[in-house]
Amino acid sequence: MIKRIFVSLTWLVFFLGVSGIFTTNVQAASNEAKVEIAVQQDISDKNLQYLIQNLDGTDNFLIDPVGGEFSLSNKDEKIIHFTFNTPGIYHYQIAPIALPEGVSLHDNQQFYELDIYVKYVEEQLTPFLIVRNSQEEKVDQIQFSSAITGSEKPPVNNLGNNSPNTTQKIKQYPKTAEKRNSFSLIGILVITGITLIYFGKKLRESSK
Repeated sequence: MIKRIFVSLTWLVFFLGVSGIFTTNVQAASNEAKVEIAVQQDISDKNLQYLIQNLDGTDNFLIDPVGGEFSLSNKDEKIIHFTFNTPGIYHYQIAPIALPEGVSLHDNQQFYELDIYVKYVEEQLTPFLIVRNSQEEKVDQIQFSSAITGSEKPPVNNLGNNSPNTTQKIKQYPKTAEKRNSFSLIGILVITGITLIYFGKKLRESSK
């Protein structure tokens, strides 16, 4: 009898743990996956024109700015909007159209590339985002600042993949669920270990 209880509990703990791991990254979304990204400029007394380009020739899901062009003045910010209604992998680039005389950007801020992965998660359309700077480093913000007059240091590069939200606002990009998954796995192993030790003692006591 004790053996049956022990086996049943072990399988139950394992099943619940595995279910938790594979559903960590799932949240309710909608049939439209919306993405909002903040583009920041830190260049005093300068007005720069920027262009958002679709790099792979797929349908363009950029909603705002219309046509992909926008301008920023001094220390300004622009929120750009995407709305996806089709799963796929989409690639965009954000870069200044031309630099004013006397302005140069940091080497890792010449342009930014967006990789937007859109897929169905439990029948809900969900976006995942990765942003890289011009040195192919993952970053947690999009910022253009002058290498000569910019008052802030280049952004720290510490972005991972994101946990999905229907609307992603990327001043701070969402992180991956890898760390949470590892903690879930450790918890499952600890619970399973305690269960094995407990019922092992009970089994030894009953056999005496």
